[in-house]
Amino acid sequence: MAEYKEYTIQKGDNLTKIAKEFNTTVDELVKINGIKDKNVINAGATLKVPVAVPVTTTGAGGYKTYTIVKGDNLTKIAKEFGTTVDELVKLNNIKDPNLIYAGAELKIPGGAGAATAAPTAATTSTTTTTVKNGETVVSTQTAEEKKAAIEEAKKQFQEKLAEKEKEDNSLKSKLSNLFKKKDK
Repeated sequence: MAEYKEYTIQKGDNLTKIAKEFNTTVDELVKINGIKDKNVINAGATLKVPVAVPVTTTGAGGYKTYTIVKGDNLTKIAKEFGTTVDELVKLNNIKDPNLIYAGAELKIPGGAGAATAAPTAATTSTTTTTVKNGETVVSTQTAEEKKAAIEEAKKQFQEKLAEKEKEDNSLKSKLSNLFKKKDK
């Protein structure tokens, strides 16, 4: 179960900025806070934000498990855990080191019983700005975030389409066999 803390929205904040600051996604902030319009947040209001990135250890196998968050890349993860990109690629059978997905789990070299990673500055830092009561902060996605979201949606659509095509071909084959039996 994820742990959360309260964050007071500051002047100049938007959900994209807050999500990056706490190593999460805009969609996750919207979900855990019940935000109706992700483009409008109010300075002075509070949000639930994640406390730390989840890292667990394994009982055997000589590695820790790390859940990738939006904005991660293998270089950043390798540096954070004192390993190399090549080691992560090898341990996780990664075909394209430039293509990893938020939510996926990575094996991190470190041995059984290794300590859970402490939160990094990226997961715990805050910025404070004084705001006037009643100010409204408007958030918009960056072009890069929109492009990433579209690419992820396309990937998921293509995977679902491939699954449906397999199901369709299987059903066609079964129907064909049934008609062949009936004709005999």
